[in-house]
Amino acid sequence: VETANLSGGSSPYEVFYKGLNEGSMSRSINIDNTSVNSIAFHHNTSLRYKELLTATTACLTGAQDKIHARGTTAHQPIPGLPEIMILLFAPQIQLHCSPSLLHYIGCTAGLGFVKGHPLWGEHDIKRAFDVRFDNQDMVDINKLRMYISDLLRGDEV
Repeated sequence: VETANLSGGSSPYEVFYKGLNEGSMSRSINIDNTSVNSIAFHHNTSLRYKELLTATTACLTGAQDKIHARGTTAHQPIPGLPEIMILLFAPQIQLHCSPSLLHYIGCTAGLGFVKGHPLWGEHDIKRAFDVRFDNQDMVDINKLRMYISDLLRGDEV
């Protein structure tokens, strides 16, 4: 088996990931070299929606300036997918309503709040929604959260 080391300039089609929470937005994301996602390219640069990458492990490098991600999964740029993932898996969510109070326009997700102040603000995710969510969507998301919780506890669903 022959191997070749490739190097060179960057491509406008190369994907660079960034963290969603306040504490990781300024850090670059380093995908583990053994991952198929270590080099990713935009398959359609005209898409309005962001691609989502999830990792089983994320840790800071020794210099604390980069995040090293392992066990990654690259998700298709589906409208609303990042928001649904946040709403499903965040411990606590504070929803932000439209001025008309008819739908939700964003959220703050994290460990929760005490007297209006976040418990660990730099790890909160502040997200403006790319798609429209209403009360029925939140009911459905809460049902999914309950089903996931029941499955993890070993309860029948």
